[in-house]
Amino acid sequence: MLEFKKNNRVSGAKIAAKLGISQATVSRALSGNKRISKAVREQVQETAQRLGYVANATARTLVKGRSNIIGILTGGLHVERTAYLLITLDAKLREHGLLPHLFYTRGESDRIADGVRHLLEQGVDGLIIIGIAQNAVSKLQKQGLLQVKPTVFIDDALTGYKINLVTNVYEEACQEVTKALIEQKRRNIFALWKPVKDARLLAVKSLLKQFGQEDNFIYLPTRILKSESEKQRENKAFRNKIKLFLHNTPKCDAIICYNDQTSLSVLSMLNHAGRKVPSDVAIIGYDNNRLGELTAPQLSTFAPQPVLIANAAVNRVLELIKDPQDKVKTIEIPVKFIQRETL
Repeated sequence: MLEFKKNNRVSGAKIAAKLGISQATVSRALSGNKRISKAVREQVQETAQRLGYVANATARTLVKGRSNIIGILTGGLHVERTAYLLITLDAKLREHGLLPHLFYTRGESDRIADGVRHLLEQGVDGLIIIGIAQNAVSKLQKQGLLQVKPTVFIDDALTGYKINLVTNVYEEACQEVTKALIEQKRRNIFALWKPVKDARLLAVKSLLKQFGQEDNFIYLPTRILKSESEKQRENKAFRNKIKLFLHNTPKCDAIICYNDQTSLSVLSMLNHAGRKVPSDVAIIGYDNNRLGELTAPQLSTFAPQPVLIANAAVNRVLELIKDPQDKVKTIEIPVKFIQRETL
């Protein structure tokens, strides 16, 4: 059983006793109150630093009514675009004098409500929730957790819910891809995809429909793998499924992939099979992963814009903190298409 040492947090009272001044003066000096002379403020702050004083966030929240902390809940740290989004969210929050408090769910639906409760218990001023299952939103709404603090979702799969949402839109990028495929006289186009119903899936279906091939989807497994042996088996099954697809579709001349990682796997397998990219088969990914620029040929890809997404999410949270009764709003951020050498 774990044993915890007694909490020896240095208090404002200890600083006050050390300097022979009131605790109220210490509190005002530490908060930068201009009514306290500069000399006293500097003396208090220097003593606090020397003693290892750490402000009590809970007490500060009770006094000010604000913690200046925004809770972020996500399950996608293993995805590069999500990691970069978190970096940009952190930078944007700090511009406004706010700090993030992160809760990682790994995408497990039973941990999402627990994660939201944990963040609310920390006294956050608002929430940003990234990439969760659709049924999880309904659970959060039924439990009343979305009414406690201003909450903004970042997700392609949640359009239609009465929530504040930042989402990608794909129409313009898909039009560019369609035009390029037609110009290159591509005729047999397939999508290697995961069975996740969201705006991205619908956009690619619409793209394939223009070629009369809306059913040309090869679905790949999507599960949370907890052990190394599971991962090895899944990776083997993944590779075998792609190999079988390439073997059974010799006339395929263009492949749109769920992410850049899948695209790079396909590129490698095509090379081993002696099929040239892009002359025999074009490849289009999704993510704008940095590795896509380092391959030969360089990967064409759909590219989300995490800076614009982060700016929109943080600005919306701040609007809701200022006016919690503001109407629900969906903010659409266009995805870009970056055409490189695989198309």
